[in-house]
Amino acid sequence: MDDCAPEALEFDDVIRFNEAINQALAESVTSFDAQIEQNHNLLLGMLGHDMRSPLQAIQITSSYLAPLPPRRESTAVIWGRSNVESATFPS
Repeated sequence: MDDCAPEALEFDDVIRFNEAINQALAESVTSFDAQIEQNHNLLLGMLGHDMRSPLQAIQITSSYLAPLPPRRESTAVIWGRSNVESATFPS
């Protein structure tokens, strides 16, 4: 017969090899998709936390300051005076 004709055993090996490559590729795509989804969720969580924290700080501070009576002095003057009073100067 023809020496160049492939044997049936070689076809089976090629088919098994192609199936193994297809399976490995499918597993890689599935793993990559899971990693992308996890990173997406992590990014959304970080962005949500970064956006929520400053707003919560403003809200908590404003709710604390709202019931206080108004002062005649500005906050800058109060802070400036307290910093000067607590400062220690070398003799």
